[in-house]
Amino acid sequence: DSIAPGLGDDVPYSEGLQIGYRNTNFQAAYPFGFGLTYTTFSYSKAILENCTKPCIAKIRTTVTNTGNGTAPAVLQLYLSMPMVAGQP
Repeated sequence: DSIAPGLGDDVPYSEGLQIGYRNTNFQAAYPFGFGLTYTTFSYSKAILENCTKPCIAKIRTTVTNTGNGTAPAVLQLYLSMPMVAGQP
């Protein structure tokens, strides 16, 4: 998954959003959500809550350290464009 070098100052970039993990041919070293840690966590079901402008969405979940070690957890939310957008 790379962009070939251009000639001079011109570098053609025709991939659009088909770069990195959005490219269906991309081979990641680790899958998304593969956290390297010394403990384990559990996550409650995510709940979509109401919010007021300028908020667009509010999602709540509870993270519990279920392992023996002390460690932080960083939640990540991955969104995608709707199919009608024509983007991956």
